[in-house]
Amino acid sequence: MQAVNRSNAAAAFKDLPRESRLKLDLEILEAEPLSRQVMAARAKAEVAARAERWDEVREAFQELLAVQSRINREFPRTPFVDAAAEDRVEGQIQTLQAEALARTVLDKVSGGEVNARAGKHAEAARLFAVALKAQETINTELPKSRQASQATADDLEARRQTALSMDGLTKVQGLDGEIVGLLKARDVAAAQKKIGEAEEIAAAVWRDFPRSRKLDTGLRERVSYRAAKSASLTAIHESVFPKLRALAPEGGGGAVRGAQLLSSEVAQRLYALVMDKNPSRTVGEEWAVDSVNWAEAREFCRRLGWLLGRAVRLPTEAEYRAALGASGVTELTGGVAEWLDAGEAEPMALIAGRSYLDSAEALEEVPVVRVAKTERARHVGFRFVVE
Repeated sequence: MQAVNRSNAAAAFKDLPRESRLKLDLEILEAEPLSRQVMAARAKAEVAARAERWDEVREAFQELLAVQSRINREFPRTPFVDAAAEDRVEGQIQTLQAEALARTVLDKVSGGEVNARAGKHAEAARLFAVALKAQETINTELPKSRQASQATADDLEARRQTALSMDGLTKVQGLDGEIVGLLKARDVAAAQKKIGEAEEIAAAVWRDFPRSRKLDTGLRERVSYRAAKSASLTAIHESVFPKLRALAPEGGGGAVRGAQLLSSEVAQRLYALVMDKNPSRTVGEEWAVDSVNWAEAREFCRRLGWLLGRAVRLPTEAEYRAALGASGVTELTGGVAEWLDAGEAEPMALIAGRSYLDSAEALEEVPVVRVAKTERARHVGFRFVVE
């Protein structure tokens, strides 16, 4: 066919496409034995790898590459061409070499998890560290292997730090519970000692094991805040407990059983002790704090609760109205209007009572109005309920 196509024969007798197909068929026939050599070399490498005879593995793959390179060079149109063979083969070699290390990673992780569940945190951390070292060896020395993974190394380090952090975190959690009990009992001196211990341990845990998956940001915030306010605990307790009045001992009148209401509005001095600032526009230490929005009043309650060892919140409308007839509760009308409790997700909240800005006639009424929680006015403050 080639002779005809290149002769002076008429075009009707020539068939260039057929010639091309025949040439390709011949190339495939010539390349096919070479392709079988490639497959045989790969099989030889796999057998050697299972026995961890790495020199034989590399020798077999080098043979594979030599034959594959010849196919790519001499028979470029055949289906046996593999231009990416060199990179892939190196990856295969490294993958096979990494298998033993990868098994070490899996075995040590499994052992670490068993020990972690059993509360043997030091042993769990040791096993995770061994797994991490094996994974780092894979990543550094066998980076083209399928087992190479920085994400796996990061996960193992997080597991190791988590295990190492557990004893310290358990101590901090235990101290947190003790502190709550001491604060409830108003044993400030003993609470201050425990607060110092908790802060010292927590600071070390958060510093040394920042990638631990058991770090509780709420716990850290609570411990740190108490430590910052430890010196002010006595002053804060003295500003609160003598001024608490029972709303309804039996839970009547819409009040929570045993709930106590602050007999006066929150003073600027107490607000500053808890929040480290005074937003009031009408300034006076013993005057009611003003110009606070709902979120700030709610945050004050949250922080004060940490220092009292009790739940602290804004009063409900029912509790506010129940307090109107209670003895010893002052400034429900005529001081500042007061924020009431509301759902966290709601954009609006209630403000109850009149303020010093209202007329004497208006003070006889006790209105409740709904406003945006972001409202900040010089005639609006709050008081709180302690459960």
